[in-house]
Amino acid sequence: MGVSVSGIASGIDSDSIISQLLALEQQKIFGIQRKIAIEEMRRTALDDLSGRLDSLRKAATKFNNDDLYGKVNATSSDAGVVEIDPGPSAPVGSYELEVMQIATNHRIAAQGFVDDSSTGITAGDGKFSFKVGSEDEVELDINGSTSLRALANMINDGEHGVQADIVNDGSPLNPYRLVLTAENSGQDGLIVITENDSTLNLETTTVEAAASDEDNSEDYEGVVVSGGNYTGNENTTFVLEVIAEGAADGTAKYRISTDGGLTFDDNGGVGFDVTSGGPIGLGDGVTINFEDNGTLREGDTFTVDAFNPVLATPQDAILRVNGIQIRKSSNRVADVFDGLAFDLKSADPGRTVSLSVTRDPGGVEEAMTAFVGAYNGVIGFLNSQFRFDPQSGGTPPPLSGDSAARQVERELKTFISGRMPGLDGSTLSSIAELGVKSNEKTGVLSFSPMDLATKLKDDPTAVERVLSRFGERTQGNLTFVRRSSKSQPGEYRVEVQQARTRAEVTAGAPAEVLAANETITIEFDRNAQQGDGVAPDIDVELLAGDTPAQQLTRLQDAIGGAGYDVEVFLSAAGHLSFRSTDYGEDFSVDIVSNLAAGAGTSQIGNVNIRDEGTDLIGTIGGHRTDVHDGNRLKGARGFRTEGVEVMIPDDSSGRVGSIRVVDGAGEQLPGIIAGLSGYGGIVRSRSDGVNSRIEHLEDEITKQNRRITATEQRLRRQFTNLESTMGRLNALGDYVTQQLDALSSSGKKK
Repeated sequence: MGVSVSGIASGIDSDSIISQLLALEQQKIFGIQRKIAIEEMRRTALDDLSGRLDSLRKAATKFNNDDLYGKVNATSSDAGVVEIDPGPSAPVGSYELEVMQIATNHRIAAQGFVDDSSTGITAGDGKFSFKVGSEDEVELDINGSTSLRALANMINDGEHGVQADIVNDGSPLNPYRLVLTAENSGQDGLIVITENDSTLNLETTTVEAAASDEDNSEDYEGVVVSGGNYTGNENTTFVLEVIAEGAADGTAKYRISTDGGLTFDDNGGVGFDVTSGGPIGLGDGVTINFEDNGTLREGDTFTVDAFNPVLATPQDAILRVNGIQIRKSSNRVADVFDGLAFDLKSADPGRTVSLSVTRDPGGVEEAMTAFVGAYNGVIGFLNSQFRFDPQSGGTPPPLSGDSAARQVERELKTFISGRMPGLDGSTLSSIAELGVKSNEKTGVLSFSPMDLATKLKDDPTAVERVLSRFGERTQGNLTFVRRSSKSQPGEYRVEVQQARTRAEVTAGAPAEVLAANETITIEFDRNAQQGDGVAPDIDVELLAGDTPAQQLTRLQDAIGGAGYDVEVFLSAAGHLSFRSTDYGEDFSVDIVSNLAAGAGTSQIGNVNIRDEGTDLIGTIGGHRTDVHDGNRLKGARGFRTEGVEVMIPDDSSGRVGSIRVVDGAGEQLPGIIAGLSGYGGIVRSRSDGVNSRIEHLEDEITKQNRRITATEQRLRRQFTNLESTMGRLNALGDYVTQQLDALSSSGKKK
């Protein structure tokens, strides 16, 4: 402000005039400041709303915490009888269980054979056929070269529900026995031999020929013959040991063991007579007959093996659960209660085992309480903004008529009453079903912990499905692994266009006893897709006279020595087969013989047989996937199934199942809030607009202040100029007056 010269010359109070003029200009600033105050109140309200929405978002996000839903605990008063295996949805409670009988696998065995790989089990061509439970009959071709080992390999290769083993029981004459064990327990695993052209006896009891111990003296030269029909239920060895020497005319005495030599009966110490007049009964229908020829010495021992082909009968498990008797074919009982399985370990009829299933309380109730509080914080704030009566004459709240605030209210209320994406009415599907109720007038929520606890007890998985970022298998034998935040809710079919397989090659016909030496060349490539041609190969020499089983042994030994990850076996039809143990297209197997396929050969032939494994190719919901770890499909980027990951069983193709992705509250609501208050959201946009208006108004004040300053300076210059002019005029007037007065005085003197 310049130096004031107000009224010196003119007598005008210019300061007052300027102040009044500037005051008029200042009124415009006051109007702008009032507008800024209104906008700042709106900004404060919007910031408050955004903060409350963020608190609600954080409360909802906690629903995605896996630890929130508690842990199921189960105990058994006697784990030696039964163990309990609870799933996530296991019903909480106590159970009384009695195991009266456990399920057993059917197991049968044939009589002993002198060897397992050289002697044929039949004199000519024939069939060995069987069926397991209600499955289809399995028919195997056998011939004079089919050994015990070859038959076992054919049975095992076919995956027919039976495991074939060769057992060496140590018997001195025929130690090798074929044992067939059903893979399924109970009556579902009953093995029935439907056709048997071999010499194997799998149906009736067998009494083996009597055998003399190799340490027996040479003084006895008689023949010892076993006989009878074994009536026992278990396989055993009868052991007869001479305890008083003499002839087989009653002079020699013996003691007898019916359990393989564990215990003996010596008739009170006097022994039993060794006679030759007829068979001597050893027990359970087994007899032995001595020829009276020479002297039996003390310690001479003779054994007779007695076999029952039934090693274990197939029986179902029988149990009582809470007094209800149940029969099951397996010792794993998983279909009595949903989400709860029992593993039966031993039978103890008449004794009750107590089982208990409890669930840690987890934090669902606490999280729901926090969620309801945060939600009511938003709704209560909005109610306070909308509560205004124009008739009252008061000032309306900052967000009274704000459409953004109204949209927040609508979307939150719709969320509470609506179903979670990916769910329908067949299961729990909304927050409103978990003990949460909305006041019809105010929209404020009330929460019943008791109702939530009931839902958690009845179906905890359904509660987790409503609240969390959820995914699960709904059909098929695939395994659901995980989903991501990018995965969109819905049900999706999982289809495999190409299964993950192993390279496998098979000779064109059943192998035969070799008429001449034959060389098999085997190439195993671990980098088949590289195509560099550097895969090593090995030559395996087979000898004339080798049976198929002997060929198999030579091939297995050579492949094992070379470190190849390849298994060799005889197929059910007797074909030599080679299969990589690893899956995928990186692995290939190539075989060729130096001889053309034909009679007296391995039937591999002199034309290369090659195969490569295949990699997994599949889709989820019809969309492209990436493959991880060889057997996992993961939804590719840019599709609704992005981030969905499932594990596919090897060798599976076609439709392998379905999965469901659900956006529960912990996933859906944060997304809704982000859409409202995040970047580009209506609340964020409204706040940005308010800030922009405030900045514009503040700029207007700055400009107005500049105009006021410039106006004041202009007015003061003008008034200063006025005073200066008036001063000069006043001075001139004074001068003229003085001159006139001087002239007047001069005239009077004359």
